[in-house]
Amino acid sequence: MSNQARRVIKIEYAEVESFNSHDDALYDQLNLYESINSAGTGLVTIDLHRLEEVIAEVEAGDIELSLKPETIERLKADIEIAKSEGNLWLDYYII
Repeated sequence: MSNQARRVIKIEYAEVESFNSHDDALYDQLNLYESINSAGTGLVTIDLHRLEEVIAEVEAGDIELSLKPETIERLKADIEIAKSEGNLWLDYYII
């Protein structure tokens, strides 16, 4: 079975950012640099379980990320929305 590539016509995204490129260590923890282009933009898919692990590790002090409390809260809200929709992942448009 093969996958088909389709041209994107329209992308809708939330008005409030969930995180940004200043959260460099978060990009590293989630391997986001592998999914974005050379301009630092693109569509990325993040596994909910992995995102929950990273947040838990930050809150427990196991890893040091310079995430603001409001960033962690926005990510947690994103996770809850994804779960309520029955998704196991989150899609982000990095612009």
